[in-house]
Amino acid sequence: MGNQSLYLSFIQRLPTFINCEKIRSTLEQGDEEEFYMAVHSLDGVSGNLGLTTIFECCNAILVEFHSSKFKNPSKLLGLVQEIEQERDRILEFLSGITVSEK
Repeated sequence: MGNQSLYLSFIQRLPTFINCEKIRSTLEQGDEEEFYMAVHSLDGVSGNLGLTTIFECCNAILVEFHSSKFKNPSKLLGLVQEIEQERDRILEFLSGITVSEK
């Protein structure tokens, strides 16, 4: 199954896709373009992989960002923290799984 192999390859690279450090640093630096691109990229990956909680947090960040940019950084930071918590939960779960290639 080609789709299963593709999905598993994305799962293996999940830690690099959920790059909260870049999102956090661009928020702290006030770099609107890089912040938007980092959140938008994670939004797409999380949606494609069915990571609903992360996807919904990304959508909430993008809505807030579109409406007020960085005027409410604590709200944006809170959503980033939710993503980090979900990322940690997912990575802990995945650490107990061995992915074999066929």
